[in-house]
Amino acid sequence: VTYTINNPPDPPTINVSDQTVEEGKTLTFKPTASDPDLSTVAFSARGLPPWLTFNPATFAFDPAANISSQTATGTVPFDVSTGPDATIEVTFTATDPTGLQASKVAKITVKNTNRPSKFNPVTPATVREGQVLKLPFKAIDPDNDKLTYTKTGGLGNFDAATLIYTLDLTNQLDVAQEGKTDEDKAII
Repeated sequence: VTYTINNPPDPPTINVSDQTVEEGKTLTFKPTASDPDLSTVAFSARGLPPWLTFNPATFAFDPAANISSQTATGTVPFDVSTGPDATIEVTFTATDPTGLQASKVAKITVKNTNRPSKFNPVTPATVREGQVLKLPFKAIDPDNDKLTYTKTGGLGNFDAATLIYTLDLTNQLDVAQEGKTDEDKAII
């Protein structure tokens, strides 16, 4: 009588850590897996947001280290500026040739960032001595933060309540002395 003892296959192990990325930035990371039976594993992912890809073309296997890896990459297009950070849970799975699997959930946190405000374009204007120039100013904040407006230095006044800049040259004797052109006009 001959007895053959087969070593049953062992499931692979998978290693993937939680990830953090700022909104609008690119996230790239490599889940890795190994198989105690020295088999090459296949990767899959469930729960991926539409902006994150897990591409089989990026698969790599290092037989010396018995580690397989695959790259997940994507640019965060969505905006978490109106609330707290957003967290997505993605399940990564490694499957060996016998069908045994190991899975791990990775949390991907998208951090809210404070992006700079931008002024709307202002058309260049010319005002002659004895005239009043009024220009509206407005800035947009991509995070919808409340903006505070101030003016420092130079001619004219800025009304932060109405967002109007006023340059009153009706009482100016010589604008040219204040560094303006010889034609007694101020260029804004």
